[in-house]
Amino acid sequence: YSKGVRMRKFLVTLILVSAVISCTREDAMDDNILNGTYAKKFNIIHYKTNPMYDVDKQTFEILNFDYARDKDHIYFGSQIIGKADIESFAIVGDYLSKDKNHVYYRENILEGADPETFFAIGGEVPKYFSDKKKIYNRDGRALDIDINHFRILLENYVIDNKNVYYDGRKISGADINTFVPLSDTYSKDSNHVYMENRVVENGDPNTF
Repeated sequence: YSKGVRMRKFLVTLILVSAVISCTREDAMDDNILNGTYAKKFNIIHYKTNPMYDVDKQTFEILNFDYARDKDHIYFGSQIIGKADIESFAIVGDYLSKDKNHVYYRENILEGADPETFFAIGGEVPKYFSDKKKIYNRDGRALDIDINHFRILLENYVIDNKNVYYDGRKISGADINTFVPLSDTYSKDSNHVYMENRVVENGDPNTF
């Protein structure tokens, strides 16, 4: 009797160990689809640490580090872009996208933006965007810039007929006629030296 009990215990233990090993192997295989942000773990799609329980796993497709889709939805991170049209959806910038009906910032509609004319301006990682009416920064904020006189001077610097801007922030007092970008961070005009959008105290534009 005791021998039979021991045998049954041994078999149960063996089955449990086999199940754990099987799960571990399956989980390890799932982890191989990691792209840095999206992963399949224990047969559930995750964005970073957020499980996405309602995803259709059979049609799930990663678009880039922050966007994905399945047969029913477009996702920003783990959030559904509720009104996105799957067929016409396109990524425009890091957090900006559009379809035939709307422009989106992250998972939200960017109110007032025109999807037909919305595009990224310059650069492999664009910092400015435009439609037929406005200039936007990469956070989807409409900037007080004259679209008809907008020009990019350097990746971080743009100008219109009145002001110079660094990364979407106005450089107060900058002289548009003598302004010169010197690097990604420093610039000058005939009166001042600037770091980003701030005046460098005691900076001499003649010698800087």
